Amino acid sequence: MRVALVAIDPQNDFCASDTNPYGLPQGSLCVPGAQEDMERLAGFTNDISGHLDDIHITLDQHHDLDIAHGLWFADENGDAAPPLTVMTYNETDDTFVGLLFPDYQNSRKFRTRKMGKIPWTAALTGGKALTFHGYTAWYIQQLTAKNRYAHVIWPEHCLIGTAGANVYPAFMEAAQNWARNRARTLNFVAKGSNPFTEHFSAVQAEVQLPNDPGTQLNAGWVATLEKMDKVFLAGQALSHCLCHTGKDTVSAFSSPEHVKKITVLTDCASSVSTFEDQGTEFLQWMKDRGAALMTTQEARALLK
Repeated sequence: MRVALVAIDPQNDFCASDTNPYGLPQGSLCVPGAQEDMERLAGFTNDISGHLDDIHITLDQHHDLDIAHGLWFADENGDAAPPLTVMTYNETDDTFVGLLFPDYQNSRKFRTRKMGKIPWTAALTGGKALTFHGYTAWYIQQLTAKNRYAHVIWPEHCLIGTAGANVYPAFMEAAQNWARNRARTLNFVAKGSNPFTEHFSAVQAEVQLPNDPGTQLNAGWVATLEKMDKVFLAGQALSHCLCHTGKDTVSAFSSPEHVKKITVLTDCASSVSTFEDQGTEFLQWMKDRGAALMTTQEARALLK
């Protein structure tokens, strides 16, 4: 039986709490429970290393300037949009309206930074390049049409080259031990470096862009997972990147029967605060399609 482990974004900015034993600063988008999840996943990886044929690790990789970071927008005072603002587009008066955390009852108007036109966007409009304002309006309209989620402004996280983008040490050590002991290579799947679209899912960006194949369907990776007999799925966050990777993988499978190969490790994934319902909905969505939901203890027993 060929077995793979897929760890979604097990990175410091999501997983390191202020009590971590490695002296790391708390992650900028620390998910409650994620640190404990990664400690459990590290132990699970060590315990079943002899059964594992592949380990896939997805990595969020962002720039400071990103369509889902506050720097992209400015209010009337020139201040960036605060984290956890839900950004909407009002087509009637062509403005961006941010609903503000924590109660989302208060709002503020925003504009995009004045950064000129974006040449490659002519492919989206049939010949006329969009300004940053025009593109952002178009982008939010695309998200609305997909009806997957609202456009949220996140704290800057997993910035390329920073410690927050590194894999949480406990799990990284376990994964490297497996690679050395089995003389294999870890497969790192990077996502999110295109600042013009969000890339929650490791399978495809939320809005695929014509000038960047990296935002489009990663059919090769999906085909690799199809060849496995068992795929353990874990990581962060259950409500977002794990959720969308799981859904997009299942939707891209060549046969719905392949979903039965997936086991979601329920004690190795947690949801972003206030988005818990999305995580719960995802687990039910996977179960309804034939995936298994197990704790690491139950998965160990299955393999033995």
